[in-house]
Amino acid sequence: MEHIPEDKIKYFSKSLVLLKPLLKKMKIAEIIDCISPADEQQLLSHGKTIEILIANRLLSPQPLYRVGEWAMHAGIKEVYGINPSLLNDDRIGNTLDAINGFRSNIKSQIAMHVSKSFQVPLNQIHYRKSLKS
Repeated sequence: MEHIPEDKIKYFSKSLVLLKPLLKKMKIAEIIDCISPADEQQLLSHGKTIEILIANRLLSPQPLYRVGEWAMHAGIKEVYGINPSLLNDDRIGNTLDAINGFRSNIKSQIAMHVSKSFQVPLNQIHYRKSLKS
C-alpha cells in the first residue's frame, strides 16, 4: 500500500468523526445485529463490520481490498475503539455471508428507521428491492 501523507490521515479521521454519529443515528449496526447476531466469541459484530464498511465506501470509494490497512489510517481504532486488524478478509467474508439471506429485511428496517428518525417520507427514500436470480 502506498504511503498516506499525514494531512490525508487527519482528513480521514475528521471525516470519520463526523460520519460515525450519523451512522449511529441510522442504527445500521444495531438493526443488523438484531437480525443477524454474530457468534458471542467474535470480537466484532456483523453490524459494526457493515457500519465500518459503509464508512470505508463513503470515505474511500475503492474496491474492498485491504480494509484493515485503510482502517488503520482512517482512525477506526481512535473513533470506534476497534483494532483495525479485526477487519480482515475472513471477518468481512463471514459477515457478508451471514447477512446475505437477510438483505431485504435489513434494508427495509433501516429504511423505516431512517424515515422516522430523520422525518423523511418513505417515498423520498431510494429503496431498490434486490433482484433474485
